Amino acid sequence: MSTRPLLWRTAPSGTEGTTVVYVDSRFGSDTHGDGTRAKPYQTITKAYNAKSTKPSTIVCRGTFRERLSQGNHSCVIRGDYLGAATINGGGGFLLYGYGHRDIIIREIPPALGTEPVNSGSHLLAGVGRALHASNVGIAYGVHGVAGSSVCMHDSALYMGCIGGSTAVANCLYDSPVHNSSYFLALGGQQNATFLTNCTVYNVAVDDRVKCQYGNTVEGTLFGKFAFIGNELRKVTFVGCVFAADCKWYWFSGNNATAGYEEIVLEGETSAERRASLLAQLTERGLSSSLMPAFTNCIFSGQTSEEIFNDAEHDDFTLVPGCDADWYRSSNTYCGAFPPAKRIRVMDDSTGVPETWDERSVSGCLMVEDNTLKVDTDSVSLTGEIYSKILQIDPVTTQYNYLANEFESKFDGLRAYLNKEAATGVRYEAGETLPVGLYIVYGPSVVHGETVVADGHTLLVEEEGTTFASEGGAVLLEVVEPNMSDVVYCRCRQAVYARVTPSDLLQRGATYLNDGEETVVYHHRDIAPGESFVCMIEGEQFADPNHAGEVPYSLAVMFDDSRVPSSEWIPAQQLGEYFVSKSGGAIEADEFGVPYSSGNYKSFAGGHVLLKSVLDRRFVQFAIKVTRYGTGVVD
Repeated sequence: MSTRPLLWRTAPSGTEGTTVVYVDSRFGSDTHGDGTRAKPYQTITKAYNAKSTKPSTIVCRGTFRERLSQGNHSCVIRGDYLGAATINGGGGFLLYGYGHRDIIIREIPPALGTEPVNSGSHLLAGVGRALHASNVGIAYGVHGVAGSSVCMHDSALYMGCIGGSTAVANCLYDSPVHNSSYFLALGGQQNATFLTNCTVYNVAVDDRVKCQYGNTVEGTLFGKFAFIGNELRKVTFVGCVFAADCKWYWFSGNNATAGYEEIVLEGETSAERRASLLAQLTERGLSSSLMPAFTNCIFSGQTSEEIFNDAEHDDFTLVPGCDADWYRSSNTYCGAFPPAKRIRVMDDSTGVPETWDERSVSGCLMVEDNTLKVDTDSVSLTGEIYSKILQIDPVTTQYNYLANEFESKFDGLRAYLNKEAATGVRYEAGETLPVGLYIVYGPSVVHGETVVADGHTLLVEEEGTTFASEGGAVLLEVVEPNMSDVVYCRCRQAVYARVTPSDLLQRGATYLNDGEETVVYHHRDIAPGESFVCMIEGEQFADPNHAGEVPYSLAVMFDDSRVPSSEWIPAQQLGEYFVSKSGGAIEADEFGVPYSSGNYKSFAGGHVLLKSVLDRRFVQFAIKVTRYGTGVVD
């Protein structure tokens, strides 16, 4: 059996399997697991209820769609790293009673008030928790999110509270929702700092209510947000950025249903817009004791589209050099995420140098409506797509939160982000199974007294066992369970070789137009600074502007036949890229996989991982997908 052991980045800080419990939605087992790193459970519900003594921490990875409203307000759900775990309520499953850290939360609906709750919980709780159980349901006692680095998309907030009674750091609030009893408020206890380096995006005026407690917001970035100029208590903003599509309002009552009017900011500069706001609030009779205060804040002239890489597709990293990127002067930034590069999938990449090259998509992947998808009609079980060449400025650019729209790992489509095959030997009913981990391919199987459904995993711990099949199902050996949550990258310090229009291009090679003229490839304009991946062996590019003159040339960036081989290094999707080197050479494990931030073995054995992408000029990324079936049992 070639399966490698399931190793984790997060080491237990208490008793493993008891106070600290591990969960893996893809490779865990509620039947055979014991909550340790070697034998994780498959669901968070099982991890919480497996023993009479509740765990203090549940470490998880994968995608979870289950009702999570039974927490005791002292247990924290955390991802193995930021982006490792997604809790998706799908608009139907609740999440409350837990703390959260390093996870992505999606589509958690507001509670209806009829759900069973545990002691200390509250009927209207959504995402979030309280400082103490006695404070549950009291807005000013709400932490909002315990810990930090949590991304919340289209989800209900605890009593509508954006923030909490103490600082909530590095969190994303994207399009929060509420119920009919509690609208959205910039919450927090009086005299508390309740948001620090957070990002708050897409909150409409009809969803707002006045905050009842004075508080401070620090280093937070707001986009498409409705502010209330006459809050019930004074709010102080320190080092915050307000995108140009944020709006300010004067409320007639506590919420929008009582009436409101927009305060239109005037002026060309940040200082002028700030002065315009304060003057209009003064004209309306707002007292100095309630007047909002601004220290080192920017009233930006840039919209959210100009500040965020791609907010509409969940990428809230900053455009380098935008008004929220202060790196050059003060080595910092505003909001939950640092600057990063645009690498969106586009249907027409002409003139857009920092995107995925949609023409390079192959195999079971396809680009449709600007989105990367699995082609369910493809006969191929693998697929890939390359990015354009990114020219990294190591002074200003960080690699973080890359391509967040792929965080689901194509869940439900039998495909995973994985360079190598995810599955190996196929076992039919009645065949002897080696010890190891298997995926059910087909309706279901029966192993001992356990029934495992299609797409779920079976952990076999005893030699010589067999299984029975229902509906023709088979088992597929899991070859590499530790490399599924990554994209891949490779980098060069400089141009290695050049080609002219008379040279034949080579399939799979990546070329960069680093000159000053537009060239043509496949009837497609390649603008200066743009790159492309050659798709057909022996093609050429055209130079329509210099016929008969000195030949125009393109840079050969990544082509194994012309330049030294460039290793594809696994790099975690939502983290920075690190690699282990010895004497300048990349170190690899016994399987030939480089030790890096995407290699599970790099976090065991004391390897020193150094930032790698940031010291190179040219970088290329790849999404590599492996399917383990077509959806049809043969």
